[in-house]
Amino acid sequence: MSSVETSPAVGFQKAWTITGYLLVCAAAILVTRILYEETILTWRTGPQMLGFAMAHGALPFVLITGVIGLPGILLWLAVSVVLLIRKKFRLPVVDWIPIILSLLLVGLISIPYEAWEELMVRIAGPSSHGNDFLVQAAAQDKQRFVTLLLTKGYDINYENHGGTTPLSATSVGGHEKMIRFLISRGAEVIERTA
Repeated sequence: MSSVETSPAVGFQKAWTITGYLLVCAAAILVTRILYEETILTWRTGPQMLGFAMAHGALPFVLITGVIGLPGILLWLAVSVVLLIRKKFRLPVVDWIPIILSLLLVGLISIPYEAWEELMVRIAGPSSHGNDFLVQAAAQDKQRFVTLLLTKGYDINYENHGGTTPLSATSVGGHEKMIRFLISRGAEVIERTA
């Protein structure tokens, strides 16, 4: 009778694992702030320029942790993958957690702003900025988002403070399909003379 030996999972060095946890925490602070801007802040105050609040001094601590955390976790993750392959993917759970969290953070920050913006509007409604979202979505040729906002009752002929309507916004970009779509939904064509 042969005995089958299974070697226990040999993990990373303790210092390496602790470094991973610390970098995940630092990166999570930045990712959380970015997601806040892309969802809740966008819903409360309208379409955002991503990073505007952080870049203008709102949260210097977040920027500092992000500058260290995000590149640090990407480097830590790359080295960890090499070590993981060398160890034939046999690690204790405590070493897998920062790897999984790192991949989750990278995945979350890779989702485009427009997807978060649309998701927030679908979940919480467009708030008082629905018309601004409509102008922006038309300008960016996002027909699905425009359709969603129109079904929620927003004004296809809304004119923002700068005089831009959804139709004029999409016209500047030359999005012919969106132009035809907006006209078919009742957008007024106004010819302006100089």
